[in-house]
Amino acid sequence: MTWARLRGCLVVGAIGAGLALSGPPALAEEPLMPLGDDEMLEAFDDLEKGRLDAAEVESSCIARTAADDGGIKGKLAVAGFLAVEGDDAGTALCAALVRAVDSDSLAVQDIRDFLLSDSPPRRSWAAGRVLRELFFAHESLQEQPSSLRVRP
Repeated sequence: MTWARLRGCLVVGAIGAGLALSGPPALAEEPLMPLGDDEMLEAFDDLEKGRLDAAEVESSCIARTAADDGGIKGKLAVAGFLAVEGDDAGTALCAALVRAVDSDSLAVQDIRDFLLSDSPPRRSWAAGRVLRELFFAHESLQEQPSSLRVRP
């Protein structure tokens, strides 16, 4: 296991433990970019069910995150978590989420629970699943040759 992967596992564990101990994140105040809106969740649902292809969902997600004026804290958190520049946070987040959902390692219901659940335990468990799969999907995309990556 490389140091970066081990460090990522430790970060995911620490974030998950923090969410579990402190209750749900204040996503109602500032959503994690525009991923909680109905249209975006429907697009991920359609990807999961095979009605949309990965490139289409990734392109839509990237366009929405680029157009999002708010969510600065969310973008900074994603940038730090995925070790990317702040301007690349939306692209990295979308690419990793699409990879995780498309490969069936993350269910859209987990994303919904993380972003929208009123139940602190459900939101905390979903946060752990989403963050773990987000991290590993991002890592796998970094290991993939750039000529094979999906680009909108």
